[in-house]
Amino acid sequence: MKNDNSNHHFEIISSYNTLWEAIKQTLDNNDISIIIIGTRGDTNAENILFGSNTVKIIDKIKKCQLLLVPPDSIIIKNTEKELVYATNFLTPFKHKQLESLLSIATNIKAIIRVLHILKNGELIPDQENNKEDLREYLKKVEPAFLTLTNEKSNTGVQSFIESRGSDMLALPPRKNKVS
Repeated sequence: MKNDNSNHHFEIISSYNTLWEAIKQTLDNNDISIIIIGTRGDTNAENILFGSNTVKIIDKIKKCQLLLVPPDSIIIKNTEKELVYATNFLTPFKHKQLESLLSIATNIKAIIRVLHILKNGELIPDQENNKEDLREYLKKVEPAFLTLTNEKSNTGVQSFIESRGSDMLALPPRKNKVS
């Protein structure tokens, strides 16, 4: 595969397997920092934010960062894009894992909105520390940190993305679902 960017390595991998098993096998056998996936499959239903394969990947992939791109997101140079980074701040961020996301955001000139769905009133100390680590690492792109309260994780993230017309959703590696 032709690659004009020496900072990234792309490889075509063909697998006779289910999508989930192929991704799991690929992650187990390769050093992958981010999975980029379209959010809708064959049905492309207007009222569904994520297709069934995307939902399965979100539910099952915990060790790798995900970048979800809707079908109508067009990356055009010099146009402002919005990337929502939904996190629960429970897992410490690893700089290596954030490098790919930061590179993508910088290259397409995307504004990063860090979204947290707050369920229990306030962050615990570990979450506060992880939030500050993330703020420090992303400071050169000046991210906005936003919080929604009294929302379920999935519906809160979906409502946020739909209301703003956000272009992409990133999910960090996590121990739990986004919460």
